[in-house]
Amino acid sequence: MSVGTEITYGASMQPDKGWEEYLDDGWDRSAVVEEAKHFPQLRFQLRSQAESEQRPHKVSFHLEKDKAGNVVEELRSKLQQRGLKAKVIYSGGYDLDILPERAGKGQAMAYLLRQFKEQSGSPPKHTLACGDSGNDAELFEVDGAYGVIVSNAMEELVEWHRAHHSTDHVFRATKRCAGGIIEAINHFKFGPQ
Repeated sequence: MSVGTEITYGASMQPDKGWEEYLDDGWDRSAVVEEAKHFPQLRFQLRSQAESEQRPHKVSFHLEKDKAGNVVEELRSKLQQRGLKAKVIYSGGYDLDILPERAGKGQAMAYLLRQFKEQSGSPPKHTLACGDSGNDAELFEVDGAYGVIVSNAMEELVEWHRAHHSTDHVFRATKRCAGGIIEAINHFKFGPQ
């Protein structure tokens, strides 16, 4: 839902103020929205996702897969030309998210791992990231973490895995959903021995 733009704690979902401040640096949501509205191709090919998907550090749209390649690259270029510190993530064949340059699932996980180490004095022994779509790929690039790509993953993540096959810390499960996660826990020997 937040694609690594929010970190919250406890039943009250208390936001991590340090993470919010980190993302605020160089982020101008209004300018991003303005640029998306005025981008000629976006006006006709993009529609805003439900309001529940919009966040202070995430602007989300739907975009048809056959139009994505050119639109995504042109949008990235326009945002960069305007000097906006933003990144564009396209996943699932229809979701386009614009986030602060510092945001993302991988960056959020790396932040949490650093927080854990600062508070406990050592990094967690076993961290397993689980993914099924392209916006999960950066989770598998975080130092000190293992990953599992479940068998029902979208083609974009499977392609990423093929291109980065030398990553021995990422396991391609043969089972789907939670079954794939359990398979990875056994593969990496994280469970009780």
